Amino acid sequence: MPTLREVVVEVSRYLVDQEPEFEFTHWEEQDVLTYLQDALRILAINLKYLFVSDKIIDLKPGAYQQTGDGCSDLRAVLGSVDRHGALISGARRTSLRASQALNRPICAVSGDGGYKLTNFQLDPGNPKTFYVQPPVPRRGRHRALVSCFSVPKLRSLDQELSVGDEYIPIIKEFMLYYAYGRDTESVPARDYQKTHWDRGVLLLGAAKTTQVVVTAVAQTPAEVPV
Repeated sequence: MPTLREVVVEVSRYLVDQEPEFEFTHWEEQDVLTYLQDALRILAINLKYLFVSDKIIDLKPGAYQQTGDGCSDLRAVLGSVDRHGALISGARRTSLRASQALNRPICAVSGDGGYKLTNFQLDPGNPKTFYVQPPVPRRGRHRALVSCFSVPKLRSLDQELSVGDEYIPIIKEFMLYYAYGRDTESVPARDYQKTHWDRGVLLLGAAKTTQVVVTAVAQTPAEVPV
């Protein structure tokens, strides 16, 4: 995977802004990095699966839980893990309303007894909140493996861009779209901007179609969405 610096320099070179000793004259390096972050947001909105990863979180006593930092949208709770991070139980998703209708407890229990969560409910009003059943005991440390969606934060130019090489052209097109958007008074700049937007959308559409095809092939005929 390329580093952020490599992508930023390549886009700057395309903008003819990498003359030796005069690099980043018209578009500052920080501005081009901002375009990269914006392009990643577009990619994330349309191809969420690229930014979903598993992480281990500590559970608090009781049913009510929060994912904490590094998880902007909880996708699933996979189950309990042991102190080595190995999955020791699976978790099934149920509706919060159904859980309450069955009169399941929502308060923390006092014992430990080899706790393993079996069910979870997502909070439709808060993507970082969820509920577990049975409630987490007050004693001991208990952890869960969760699946989270989060757009990566760009902290250093030396960090790697955490997407496959096949998505780099899409990111570059949207970066160029933002770059040329600086000069809205210029007719050529507006034309360049539209050209790169159209190319980015075209490539993004092709990537989304490819993902749909791959998903469909992995399903049985009865499961393929119509």
